[in-house]
Amino acid sequence: MGLLERFLKRDKVNIGIDIGSHSLKVAVIEEQPNEELILKEALYFPVLSESSEELGDEEFIINALKSVKGAVPKGKFMAVLPSNASLVTTFPLPPEVSEENVEYILIEEIAKKIPVSIAEVNFDYFMVEKDEKRFITAVIGKKETIRKLISIHEKAGITLESVTSAYTALSNIFFVNYPDFGSEFIFLVDVGYSVSTFCFLSGSLMLHGRSSNMGSKRIEDYISCALNIEPQQVKELIEKNEVDEQVMEEAVRGFVQTLAEEIEAYSIFCEQQYGVKKGETVKLYVSGGVVELPKFVPLLSSTLPENFKAIQLDPFRNIRISPEITSRISDLKSIFAIAMGVAVS
Repeated sequence: MGLLERFLKRDKVNIGIDIGSHSLKVAVIEEQPNEELILKEALYFPVLSESSEELGDEEFIINALKSVKGAVPKGKFMAVLPSNASLVTTFPLPPEVSEENVEYILIEEIAKKIPVSIAEVNFDYFMVEKDEKRFITAVIGKKETIRKLISIHEKAGITLESVTSAYTALSNIFFVNYPDFGSEFIFLVDVGYSVSTFCFLSGSLMLHGRSSNMGSKRIEDYISCALNIEPQQVKELIEKNEVDEQVMEEAVRGFVQTLAEEIEAYSIFCEQQYGVKKGETVKLYVSGGVVELPKFVPLLSSTLPENFKAIQLDPFRNIRISPEITSRISDLKSIFAIAMGVAVS
């Protein structure tokens, strides 16, 4: 084997970074020559002071990213744009439109979807053929947030190879781990601390994505009111597993009820926009830290209409985990869905 062949056959290392309002997650995925994916490292940094999903606590994030750079192998660094700073939409392309004119049609469609000038956003797109029709999926992001994301990483000494959307990351990790899902309708929900990410898939198409201010922080807010204590005390009680069992159950049940209502409203939108038949069976894959709570997924499933089936999304289902990190991340796997989706982009 020559030097060039050896170079081309080297393992590929991708480092996916997900900066949230509650924690910073990092997934290091190595692709073997046989295309097998291995999770080599998974890092978790709790955000100690409150920040927004749009990268508010800059000093903490930069220090955490410096730690990341020193703890991971050489590879391609990739980051994710928060879902509330981005948008995804899919629409059919008229058969008479040539590939040379796709971007003109795309700009017209994007202008209809966004509440700001098209000059304030960046966008990327790809074309998919399904049932002999062409569809365009456009991913749109705020330029200002993209610039800030790149700047924060540069201040930590990290040069980003790419920036993707939370919707694309969530869809990617689903496609990698559940390639046999067929043509059925799929809802993906990543429940964040402050903001949750919703995706709607049909076959190989990511039809739509949206964000919601429906985060697991609402559980802490309920407990804070119920016990009349400060939010920081709630965090400490939860970490020590010292919250009254009944209060915790009521908080989780209330959050699940509100989340289910949000999912139902989104499903009605998809029925109207994408021809989902009312009552058609829909699988709902859920990720995020709150999913690790006992009985959360069964409770969500029982709260939703009968045609919904809630399933915990396993971001490691088709990805081998290095033995050295298995025990460290076994109870945290649901929080790494977005970071891993970035790394497999």
